[in-house]
Amino acid sequence: MVALNSSLESSQRFKDDWNRYKTAKSAVKDESVKREIDSLLSSLLAEVKKIDQHHNDLLQSKLLPTGIEETRQRITEIRKKLDELIKK
Repeated sequence: MVALNSSLESSQRFKDDWNRYKTAKSAVKDESVKREIDSLLSSLLAEVKKIDQHHNDLLQSKLLPTGIEETRQRITEIRKKLDELIKK
């Protein structure tokens, strides 16, 4: 279990996934697919940062942040797209 003061972005799982996607991208020959992977990686990082901010807000205010479930869903969708692209 990840400690509450740890960020998702700095978690080992995220770092491993990030490195896996970057490594897989380097093997892709199609430049348009590489650009799509870059775009998805940027989106993934932005969504992960939103989750981290939601967690920080929760810790500071003791209120449940809104929109966290939608952000988690977007992260899942982005990862699925990345997985599909790197398998091509």
